[in-house]
Amino acid sequence: MPVTSEHINDPRLYRELERQIALYLTDLEKYKAIFNDAPLGIFRATIGGKYIEVNNTFSSLLGYGSPEELIRSVKDIAKQIYANARERKKLIAEILKGTAVVRHETHFKRLNGSLFPVSITLKMVYNEKGKPLYLSGIVEDITIRKKVQNNLINERNQLRILIDNIPDYIYLKDNKDEFIIVNKAFAGLLKIKNPDDLTGKSIPTITDKFVANLLRDDKEILKHGRPLLNKEESGKNSEGKVIHTYTSKIPLKDNNKNVQGLIGIGRDITELKLAQQQISASQANLNAVLESTKNAIWSLNREFNLITANIHFNPVF
Repeated sequence: MPVTSEHINDPRLYRELERQIALYLTDLEKYKAIFNDAPLGIFRATIGGKYIEVNNTFSSLLGYGSPEELIRSVKDIAKQIYANARERKKLIAEILKGTAVVRHETHFKRLNGSLFPVSITLKMVYNEKGKPLYLSGIVEDITIRKKVQNNLINERNQLRILIDNIPDYIYLKDNKDEFIIVNKAFAGLLKIKNPDDLTGKSIPTITDKFVANLLRDDKEILKHGRPLLNKEESGKNSEGKVIHTYTSKIPLKDNNKNVQGLIGIGRDITELKLAQQQISASQANLNAVLESTKNAIWSLNREFNLITANIHFNPVF
């Protein structure tokens, strides 16, 4: 409807206009409050490398006293903010090639020159004709996340060093019967040089009967959640050598007692078994010698307690 002189003089129109302006200003204040108090850094910047608008969080992250100080001080974003100035150019090129939103982890420089890790999300804003106007971005300080990740990496490396230097066969599986981690001793049974090659994999068919025997109870333990402790097993490896092991498998459960995986440990006791067999054989030979003589033979310890005696000992004493 065209506006006439009657509308201009209509007080109702003025009141409506005032109401609309008040609503607009209220919405604007809400936007500013959300923008400035957001937990993430938010900015708008020119393609050339100057900030148009930034929020309080972003200026604080970079060590500036206010958004105005940051906008006034930074003349070249690539050189003054990015640890590697060439990164910004690459990100813009990626956006201009057609990537709607670019997410990237990099390092920014604070006003004092210190570096800190950030996760940045960039988006190009275009006009109605498709011409680039400015960059809109969100920045998150990921210092704590990176520290946690590095701690986890260090702990995993320490765990790797520990289990790889243990001669026992050690492996960890998830509830899908897939390996999470195995040590070198276990990987060696499968003739695999790098234990990490087994990560995330299951072995549905194992030709090595000895290894298949070691893993035989895994599915039942994952299903029922009952541990297997110190089970003595024997079998031939791929080279035909008889191997004796003690095997223990412990189900891993969450707070609700649901089985999330298991840890398996197999100890090679072949040398121990051979030593026991040799001792038994030696004892049998000794007994045969003792019983074959007609003389009474016995032995005492330091407390003069009888340790051994043959069948001729009793008639004498």
